[in-house]
Amino acid sequence: MKPEWFKLENNIYWIGGSSCSGKSSCAKLLAEHNNYVLYKTDDYAFGKYMFGLANIQDYPAIEKYKNQICEGVKSFIERDTNISYRSFIDYCHEVFPFLLSDVIELSKRNSVIVEGAHILPELLANNGINERAIFLISTEDQQRTIWIKEMNKEILGGNEHEINDYRQTANKKAFEDARIGLHQKIADHIRVESIKNGQEYMLVTNDTSVTKVQDAVESYFHLL
Repeated sequence: MKPEWFKLENNIYWIGGSSCSGKSSCAKLLAEHNNYVLYKTDDYAFGKYMFGLANIQDYPAIEKYKNQICEGVKSFIERDTNISYRSFIDYCHEVFPFLLSDVIELSKRNSVIVEGAHILPELLANNGINERAIFLISTEDQQRTIWIKEMNKEILGGNEHEINDYRQTANKKAFEDARIGLHQKIADHIRVESIKNGQEYMLVTNDTSVTKVQDAVESYFHLL
């Protein structure tokens, strides 16, 4: 039996996917063009539901991932990529009910575009959501190209904290390799799980234009 809130699902649009795939730009444009509310999971998962939880000890996966972030770049570079990957996935699973609750409340008054790396295919499937969801998955080359440009502020985007860390890190190549390695594992996870759950995904390469990504997502969602 589907949950009571499921009847609201027809005005919620989910854009998940891996880093540097264009999901943020696409979601912003779609929200503006259709006058929908934009809910960026980063703003809440890395803010209110990580650094604002008074009872964070009750959420071990969130607390663990928060501690790993606070350990800094040196620890991130030295940490086994598989450990960072598993921590991120566990954290997404634990934080998702908070994000879903926000989105459900917003959808009572508005149509909502939800965007972020925390939207894993299995989390939507576990909540009966397979339609109105698409995942944008960047290839390793695409991810590396875009991330380096973001870190050097050659293009818009990127997290300011990560940009500052990159600028202050002596071994930028080690940081780059660790970062790309982690997010490639996340990209592979999203691809495998989206196929497993019969969900739509699009592979984004260096040759894929922003316009092509936007057109594909608009077409899938039947938006103008």
